[in-house]
Amino acid sequence: MYLDNTKKYREEGQHIYFLNETCVNAGDCTSKTWVDGIIKSHLDTFLKGLSIGAVNTSGKWKRLIVLDIGSEDGFLPGGLLCFE
Repeated sequence: MYLDNTKKYREEGQHIYFLNETCVNAGDCTSKTWVDGIIKSHLDTFLKGLSIGAVNTSGKWKRLIVLDIGSEDGFLPGGLLCFE
């Protein structure tokens, strides 16, 4: 039904918008990081004032819910919604 209606609306020249959402956790980190080969230990890192890498979250941090509306022409101005 959805695909049939989408095809019909396109044939009629109607503009079709899509809504998508995602969640972002504060403190999320990437699974890949750059590694400096000259750091040899946690103590060495501390003494040089550097980080030992990103810390994985425990899930207890704030979460953002992000929604946006777009079409083949790009995102709809004013369509971005973000909730904490």
